[in-house]
Amino acid sequence: MAASVALAGIRMLLLGVPRSPLPSLILLSAVAIGLSSLDGFAGPYTFGLSGELTGNSYYGMVCAGTFFLISVIMALILPKQVQLTL
Repeated sequence: MAASVALAGIRMLLLGVPRSPLPSLILLSAVAIGLSSLDGFAGPYTFGLSGELTGNSYYGMVCAGTFFLISVIMALILPKQVQLTL
């Protein structure tokens, strides 16, 4: 799992290098693949762990819903454009 996340991070850093759309699309697809393996592990693990600790599967859904709401808040708060100064 750590290897796929590390590779996704490296690929994300490399996204700024190519100037043509095809290499950028390939790198972005590779990032999505790396993050999907993380999501495929972390989501069910967190859901199962919360159900095991509390005895109720409802809290797993609360945990997932909380992360969804955090991502929405971050999307609304973070700036839409980033200016790079080199």
